[in-house]
Amino acid sequence: MTPIDNISLEILDKIPAFIMLHDRDNHISWINIYALDKFGLARNKVVGKSLISIFGEKQGTELIRQNKEVFESKKALENISESVKIPNQGYRWFHTQKIPFTNDKDDFNEILVYMVDITDNINDIIAKVDSETKYQTLFMSSPTPIIISDLEGRIIDINEQMSELLSKYQLEEEGFLYKHFSELPFLDNTQISDLSDVFQAVLALKLRRPIEIPLMLDKKEIVLEIFPSVLQQNNEPYAVQIIMQDITARKKAEHELINRGKLLAESEQRYRSLFEDSPISLWTGEIDKLRSYLENLHKNGIKFETHFDDLREMSNLMSKVKIVSVNRATLDLFKAKDEMEIVRNFRRLFPKESLTNIKNGLMAFTKGELSHETVLLAETMNEEMLILDVKWTIVIEKNRPTRIFISMRDITEQKNFEKVLQIQRDFGIALSNIHEIDSLISLCVNTAITVSGMEFGAMFIYDPNSEKLNLKHQISMGDHESELITQFSRNPDFLVQIKAGNNIYFNYEQILQSKMCENSCKTFIALPVKYLDHIEGCFIFSSLKKEEIPKATRNILQSLISQIGSVLSRIRIEEDLIERQRRDSLITLAKGIAHDFNNILTAAVGSISLAELSVDDPHELQSQLNEAKRAMIRSRELTKKLLMYGNPRQPSNEFVQQLTDFKSLIKDTTEFVLRGSSVTSYFSIPEDLWTVVGDQVQIEQVLNNILINAVQSMPSGGNIEISAENIELEKPRSPLKPGKFIKMTVKDEGIGIPEKFLNKIFDPYFTTKKEGSGMGLAISNEIIRQHGGYIDIESTVGEGSIFYIYLPAVTENVSFKPDRKKSLTNRLHKGVGRLLLMDDDKTILRVASKMLEKLGYEVTTAKTGEEALQLYQEALWSNQKFKAVIMDLTVPGGLGGKETIQELLKIDPSVIGIVSSGYSTDSVMADYKQFGFSGMIAKPYRLEEITQVLSNLKI
Repeated sequence: MTPIDNISLEILDKIPAFIMLHDRDNHISWINIYALDKFGLARNKVVGKSLISIFGEKQGTELIRQNKEVFESKKALENISESVKIPNQGYRWFHTQKIPFTNDKDDFNEILVYMVDITDNINDIIAKVDSETKYQTLFMSSPTPIIISDLEGRIIDINEQMSELLSKYQLEEEGFLYKHFSELPFLDNTQISDLSDVFQAVLALKLRRPIEIPLMLDKKEIVLEIFPSVLQQNNEPYAVQIIMQDITARKKAEHELINRGKLLAESEQRYRSLFEDSPISLWTGEIDKLRSYLENLHKNGIKFETHFDDLREMSNLMSKVKIVSVNRATLDLFKAKDEMEIVRNFRRLFPKESLTNIKNGLMAFTKGELSHETVLLAETMNEEMLILDVKWTIVIEKNRPTRIFISMRDITEQKNFEKVLQIQRDFGIALSNIHEIDSLISLCVNTAITVSGMEFGAMFIYDPNSEKLNLKHQISMGDHESELITQFSRNPDFLVQIKAGNNIYFNYEQILQSKMCENSCKTFIALPVKYLDHIEGCFIFSSLKKEEIPKATRNILQSLISQIGSVLSRIRIEEDLIERQRRDSLITLAKGIAHDFNNILTAAVGSISLAELSVDDPHELQSQLNEAKRAMIRSRELTKKLLMYGNPRQPSNEFVQQLTDFKSLIKDTTEFVLRGSSVTSYFSIPEDLWTVVGDQVQIEQVLNNILINAVQSMPSGGNIEISAENIELEKPRSPLKPGKFIKMTVKDEGIGIPEKFLNKIFDPYFTTKKEGSGMGLAISNEIIRQHGGYIDIESTVGEGSIFYIYLPAVTENVSFKPDRKKSLTNRLHKGVGRLLLMDDDKTILRVASKMLEKLGYEVTTAKTGEEALQLYQEALWSNQKFKAVIMDLTVPGGLGGKETIQELLKIDPSVIGIVSSGYSTDSVMADYKQFGFSGMIAKPYRLEEITQVLSNLKI
């Protein structure tokens, strides 16, 4: 390594990590500013001081030992995890590297110490474990030692059982925590390498079995069995959990049994003593019959793999093993009175769920394996289920297998703990995704019953008004349990205890003494649900089993229930917030509608009043009537906008697929909007701009709204830059699908929009301007969405806003010819013949009839679909068929157009039906041909639209 120069020190001074130089005398020769700030010391108070004077006797001595190792090996030390006491902060944990450096004479005389503070990272992992799985109650109360490490193998937490295991072998917890497993002094290089391989397998989720690790601790050889697993959040690993078991005694017993031949030769009494006194369930058996039976099957060509798939054959096979003896631990394990009870019920002890694993052990035996290990389900004499870790060993005598030795270890508690732990994890994740009280309660009751093993459960919600516990949810409650719930909810003493936050628990003896529901349950527990100091309710659980609920199980239940109160409170707050937002939105919408309709009615009523005064002046009369008509058209447009938001996913029936000269549309619309304003426009539009597919009128409305918004944001004038470009998306870009688009950009120099409002500007009737209605941008967004496009905005207060509009396009060359204006009379389609008009509104029937008669038709009216059907049938019989039927879509209390057209088609498949409605966004109006109609007319009626539809249908 080269010497460190002043420039290097200046760079190191600015790095946010603890960096020091130690000399050969173990003094600090330099320290960076970051470390000085953390220590709260000046550089002259540290430089030249010994490590022991700065870090204390214990820590300083360890640092000196590390420095000696670096100077002697002339190699860097890496991946050191150590704790350092920081003034006013306590101990902090660091990931440390020590690098040797030379002087000008190439002598190694200094060590660069680089320390990264990892305390917060470790605390984050611990907090994540606790917050995600609500882990601590189970973690700390587990009957087995547990270690939590980070994904790199650094130990970050241990439980009480692990602490006891360490102290048993005179190991200090402080020297164990926050160490990488490769730094543990009692592991040799081979064990570290093996553990590294195991760790990688765990992270790859490929390890599914326990691993045995022999260790030398406190001059004693011990054997640990470890089962590591990955802790995940949102399918991402963040820590490793390692469950441990000290199996030294078991391994010793197994070793002695394997060598039992020598033991028997030396002393049969010694063997029997070892056999009987072993804490592990031990069995011996003779397998002569089993061997002979298998040999005969083999001679007859029977394949074992398929033959023993038959459960009856497996049961028959087990009868070929003669159990010779079992020890006292076996009697205790299976709740048996004596050895004969075990021998007589040998096959019954292992239910059919275990036969597959027994078969696998048999297959191992047939392949010459002398030992095999597996996990079996078993059943005690009083029908309790056990999970056993089973290992058998075959004894060879005179070159033939004659005996079998079996050891069984009860791992029920460990397996149940792992199961409960998984339930806890799933429960914590599920809680974070629940937003409904009913779902929350159902989840809690089901989870608690699964964890506790009890059959019945219910939850009560506390009503502060009536001060009663009201049943909210129950599961598996029969008649007896319903009586129990009723008694619980009415018992004033129970309510007092729950309100005080006390747990209520009755075992079988207590229930008998109190004569409380002795026929309904044998155990009973009630747990209050609290949030802060408020009682939200309580859970009750009961069981028909006489066995007392273990304290650990009750603690688990309490741990689960303790999480409910805050979630219940959160859901209630969310519901209240949603309700307030809904109410505020309706108020805003109602105000906007009232404002717009009042303006429209003012214009319409005022124009009609002026028309009444102008009967003698035909020109003025026509002018005022036109003004009233325009006001009514505005009301239709407002209704259309509101309906668009009432059913936003349905495309507008007035969406017309047509090619639009977008380049001309941009310029024409901009010039029209900016006319008379102090705003100047600048265009950047290529000559080869593609053509827009869509409704020209609606797209023009979008540009009009955005440009008006820009003008209003610049009351003193300014510039608007408008550009357009062709883009083609080969992959989806949310929310756009692949395809060809025109991207238009409108940039202004206005006052800008605050960031907090950007996600609201497309909401109906939301506006920050006094002169704005709040519907322009909302409708623009909806139109662009219906066209398969997208609209977005960027804005900075004081600088302006930029709108981006994406619209589907085509590349064909199209010539556009302007329409020549015609008078209304010239544009009207004249026709002859009979029309049938159906509507439940008398006024509409009267006005629409006159409009159709003006066009030359003879009109017959009907108020309901039933009446229309009758009139159409009569017209067919009299050979005076209607040329078309115009029907209202909805008729209260009668057949509407949708139902009537289906009946008319049965009568006359050639009928021409025209649907009519004010709900222009209804699915029938949007796709009328699919429902059997030939055309559609939107309300309110306009002669130009009626004549256009009739002309297209050639009526």
